[in-house]
Amino acid sequence: MKTAPLSKVLGFVQRIAVKNAAAPTDRELLERYIDCRDDFAFTELVRRHGPMVLSACRRIMRHEQDAEDVFQAAFMVLARRAGSIRKSESLSGWLYQVAYRLALRGRQIRVSRCEHAVSIDVIETAPPQFDRIALDDELARLPDEYRSVVILCYLEGRTQIEAAAVLATTADAVNSRLKRAREMLRMRYARFGAGLAVSTSGAAASRALAGELVARTVQSAMAFAAARTCGASAFAVELAQGAFPMIGTATKLMAMLVCLAGLVFAGILCATPSDGDAGPPDDARRTSPIQFTVEPIDKNKVKRGCIILWMNGGPSQLDTFDPKPGDVGLFKAIDTNVKGLQFSETLPLLAKKANHLAVIRSMTHREGDHNRGTHLMHTAQPQGGALAYPRLGSVLAREIGSQLTTVPRYVCIDSANFGSSFLGDGYAPLHVGSKNQFQLPPADAAPTLPNDAAFEAHDKENGKTQRKNIAKAFDLADEKPATRDAYGRARFGTSCLIARRLREAGVPIIEITLGGWDTHGNAAVQTRQVAGQLDAAFSALLTDLRDRKLLDDTLIVWMGEFGRTPKVNANGGRDHYPLAFSVVLAGAGIKGGQVIGKTSNDGFQIEERPVSPAELHATIYQALGIDSAKKYRVAEVGDVFLLEKGTKAVKEALR
Repeated sequence: MKTAPLSKVLGFVQRIAVKNAAAPTDRELLERYIDCRDDFAFTELVRRHGPMVLSACRRIMRHEQDAEDVFQAAFMVLARRAGSIRKSESLSGWLYQVAYRLALRGRQIRVSRCEHAVSIDVIETAPPQFDRIALDDELARLPDEYRSVVILCYLEGRTQIEAAAVLATTADAVNSRLKRAREMLRMRYARFGAGLAVSTSGAAASRALAGELVARTVQSAMAFAAARTCGASAFAVELAQGAFPMIGTATKLMAMLVCLAGLVFAGILCATPSDGDAGPPDDARRTSPIQFTVEPIDKNKVKRGCIILWMNGGPSQLDTFDPKPGDVGLFKAIDTNVKGLQFSETLPLLAKKANHLAVIRSMTHREGDHNRGTHLMHTAQPQGGALAYPRLGSVLAREIGSQLTTVPRYVCIDSANFGSSFLGDGYAPLHVGSKNQFQLPPADAAPTLPNDAAFEAHDKENGKTQRKNIAKAFDLADEKPATRDAYGRARFGTSCLIARRLREAGVPIIEITLGGWDTHGNAAVQTRQVAGQLDAAFSALLTDLRDRKLLDDTLIVWMGEFGRTPKVNANGGRDHYPLAFSVVLAGAGIKGGQVIGKTSNDGFQIEERPVSPAELHATIYQALGIDSAKKYRVAEVGDVFLLEKGTKAVKEALR
């Protein structure tokens, strides 16, 4: 009597154990395969997602054997690149994008070789309503969070509860996303006069794959992952080997190119963006749902830049740039080098540089919460809207630094962790230090250059070059001790010095955070301490940029999420006050030596020229030569304006 091989016995036991236990998640199976090349885990992934993958391949290839070859190629790519799938990604969405691109490429190869471009052997799985515009083209245009639920529920036939488990969310969230996805698709189809019927009728032809196809696919994929000759067809191997230059480490990075390829293939032309729409280079286009036109390179643009000095916690306007007489202020007012203009005594060095500053004393909004105020001041949009807007630095990076690849476009030091939204990952900030500005590192710990991995995660193609080109900015050994002392040896002062060096290296947008302004108690002591760091660093930065001929090309924006109450509370502190506070501008495009707006003597009311966050952003844009009426064409949304129509810049602040 023959004894079964040990591997088969173990496999049988493993299958029984899995069957009797809770079904492992996609991530668990994927990690099991990555850790020990477990073919059982890989087989389960093929069985789960194979029907959807095969259905997409059939729709595009329209030939059964070719569809199966592309199907195998997709899982061969998965076998070799499984480790590059990020934990935040849906495996269904990842596989769908791979299969879709491989099928498009495979069809082009077959057409160019005149090999059964369209065959009567086709197996159609899409309902008739999708004949006019390919289902796959439209799915490729959906944002990832909506595409994933459509794939799971409609193409893989899973319940909403099952989809929620895969996506680590709730069934209600899945249901909400499905409704939104259907609406997006319906809007797209309405433009072409086509009907829409998205349901499980558009799912894969069969939830069960042929066992022979599964076994052949797993065998080929495992061999391909080990760089051995596999049993797949030459066509499947050709597609799989050709996928890696296209796909990179994350298929999401190529979503826009896939979409464009699908549209060209289907002969569908998108609506042409307006003349005001500008276009980034290809690397930004790959990661953004914006439909861009190409913009001629303007080498003068990269000369301009902006340094944002973010005052986390809400600085007191009364104890900095808008002092008041009597008991309202905690400190005395002192004269500046501009006649009639006074600052708080906490800023003696900046008082000597007031001729460079435009002080807006009449900023106002109604968000008294730290997070909501931070979001509003960074985006000029209220938090929680239907569309997530990019932060100010990302917009500036897009408009000023779109042609840059040799240095990061936007560097944030100890800044809040929200970013570029629909502009794409190419304009997200490169973070240095803490991403949570409420938990800053020690004040005397200098920010250090991120490692290679951080740069490659930010921009894989250019990361190492960018790190090399800005490494010197973080090495302060060649700075004179007097310069270090002028900026201040605390973290904020060192960060401002690094910002100047980053500007010299060609980085257009830098944002630095100075915390400690949330003075609900003991405000006099705490404000004097943090204002002392600001005074030294800000004034040294102005002097340094001026002396190095950089100030006229660099806008400095000093702001926080709101101001502080004129009335001191029982703990000797000031509470949140967004109704009247100050922002300061200097440098590029700004007319210094002036005050804009006026608050009442008690500090509670704005008496002249109220300025909203949107008007502040319009002023910043115009100071840097950016059209504040600019709009972007965002896929499935339409025209998105940077600011609400009719928003005016503060003309008094501009040269």
